[in-house]
Amino acid sequence: MPLSRKLNLALKRLLGRRFAHANPIKIDLAQCRKVLVLELWGLGDLVFAAPAINALSAHGEGRSVDVLAQPSTKPLLDLLGLNVTPIFFQFPWTRFGNKYNPAHYLAPSFWRLILKLRAGRYDLILSVREDPRDALLARLIRPRHSLGYAAFGSGFFLTSSIDPKGTHKTEAWFRLLAFLGVQESANQAFRELQSGIRARRIPAASRKKTITLHCSARNPVRNWGWDNFVELGGLLEKEGYGILWLSDANSPSDKSIPDRWERLSGSLGEIASVIAACDLYFGNDGGLMHIVDLFGAKTCAVFGPTDPALFFPYGQRDSMVFLPDVPCRPCFDYCIYPKPICFNGITALQVRDKILRLLGASA
Repeated sequence: MPLSRKLNLALKRLLGRRFAHANPIKIDLAQCRKVLVLELWGLGDLVFAAPAINALSAHGEGRSVDVLAQPSTKPLLDLLGLNVTPIFFQFPWTRFGNKYNPAHYLAPSFWRLILKLRAGRYDLILSVREDPRDALLARLIRPRHSLGYAAFGSGFFLTSSIDPKGTHKTEAWFRLLAFLGVQESANQAFRELQSGIRARRIPAASRKKTITLHCSARNPVRNWGWDNFVELGGLLEKEGYGILWLSDANSPSDKSIPDRWERLSGSLGEIASVIAACDLYFGNDGGLMHIVDLFGAKTCAVFGPTDPALFFPYGQRDSMVFLPDVPCRPCFDYCIYPKPICFNGITALQVRDKILRLLGASA
C-alpha cells in the first residue's frame, strides 16, 4: 500500500475514533451574507455540487457565494453559468500522487491563499467531503461558521456538523442546505440546472444511430480497458450504430482504433453538445460522464472501485454497469491487487446488452 494511503488511513482512524460524533449547532443562514463552498476535487464532484450551489445563490438577496475549486474545473464552471466567484487552486491532498510532499504544504502560494481567504471574512464555509483535510482547511480560513459531515473526525474542525447518511453526493449537498433551512428537492434543482444548460449549450446536429465511446480515466484503476471498449464498439456496429470515439490526455497513447470510427475533439462545451446529440454516451466512471448527464445526454457508465450508490449519474439512476458485492469497494483508487478485481467478468457483451436495453427503453 502506498505511503500516502497509509498516512491518509492513519489520520482518519485517529480523528475518527476520538471525534466521530456530530455537533449540529444551528446556523442562521439569513445572517450569512458571504459564503465559501469548498469543492476541491474533480469535475464530477463539481457537477454534484452545482445544483446546491445554484439553489444557495438564489436563496436570499445580497448573498455572495465563492467556490474554491481546482484550476481544471474552470471550463466547467464557465459552462454551468452559476452566479458565483470562483477561486482556483490545487490543494496537495487532492493530487493522485505525491500528496504528502512537504514542499507542497510549505509553498508560499499555499499560505498566501490561506491568508487571502482568511481576509475575506466569510460568514459560512460549506464542505460535503467526509475528509478531515478539507475540514482543517475550513478551520484555517477562520469563518464565523463552518458546516459539513462529522465522518472521520471532520467534525473536530467544523463549528457545526451532521451525521453522514451514505446518500448520493448531490443529495448530500442538499442535506446540508436542509440543515440551513433551504427546503428544496435535489432532483428538482438538478432538473432546473439541466434545463438552463440545455438552453445555453452550443447547437449540434442530431447524430441518430451514433454512440460515443470514451476510454479514459484520470486514474487508471477506474478504466475498464481499451480492448474492452474497442470490442464493445465492434459489437455495437453490428447492431447498426456508428461509433464516435473520444480520447484525451488520460487515454492510452499506444493503442489504435478502426479508421472508420469518427474521432471527437473540441472544447468541453463543444464535446458535451455533440455527445448530447448522439443516442448514448458510454464511458468509465469519471467527470465527463457526469457533465454529459447534466447536458441531457443518455448515459451509461462502467463502475469499478467507486461506490455506484454514491456516484451514479444523477439524472439516470439505472444506467450503470458494475459488479455487485466487491469486498474491497470502495478502495479510494488505491487498488490492493496487481489488477483491479472490480472489473472481473464485466464483458463487452454484457455492456452491449445493457446499452441496447437503455436505448430500447427510450425508443
